[in-house]
Amino acid sequence: MTTVEGIKIETPNQNKILLEETFYVLTKKNCVFRVKLLKKGLSLVKESESHLKEQLIPINDIIGCRCLRSKKPERSCSCQSLPRSSSLKVVEENSVELDDTDVSAYLYIYAYLLQNAKGTPNRRERTIITLRFRSFDKFEDNHREAQRWRTTIKRLINGDHISYSQIIDFSMSHRFKEKRKLLVLCNPKSGAGRGKTIFQEKVAPMLQEAEIPYDLHVTKYANFAREFVRTSNLYQWSGIIVVSLA
Repeated sequence: MTTVEGIKIETPNQNKILLEETFYVLTKKNCVFRVKLLKKGLSLVKESESHLKEQLIPINDIIGCRCLRSKKPERSCSCQSLPRSSSLKVVEENSVELDDTDVSAYLYIYAYLLQNAKGTPNRRERTIITLRFRSFDKFEDNHREAQRWRTTIKRLINGDHISYSQIIDFSMSHRFKEKRKLLVLCNPKSGAGRGKTIFQEKVAPMLQEAEIPYDLHVTKYANFAREFVRTSNLYQWSGIIVVSLA
């Protein structure tokens, strides 16, 4: 996971570039990232004294993004220094544990990149891109910039039409709100009795990263799922996940 720190630059959107900013790596000197959000994905251009490296993360590989704040550091004495960026801990925006002294807004972008190395089965590798917005002196302003990016990425993931005027005229009242809600039917006796545990450890974290709410119902007897679906109003959910392992 790479944490980069934001410096806002004012440049007009050109071609298919929706948003663009320059960041620098907190743990390395003389190393910056040119980050561009395109309709096809997130472009990361790493520039250092020795080389230049570019990577494009396809929008189809990004499952979600969340705006977070730094967590209040645990201090053993009043003179203890702030924690290093490599050990950064974050919390929800409304948490009582947030650090009021840090006006930065952190945008966590979650992606599962397809790895297809020769001779090995295709698999996806979890990647987190952390962008730190602190161009402004107030958290509210930095938070608005992070939400601008989050909302645009979310709409791209959903396949929504995005106009440049929507991005330029962005306000907090326009920030993305997830409308989808999933129904999860879990067989607790499947997977050698670990069905519910596997869902909570493997699937639930991905839904949290995507900020998709869900209703979890644990099956109680044979054909419970069929009866539940038959007698429920399915229009309240946008999809159904069945957790049943051999």
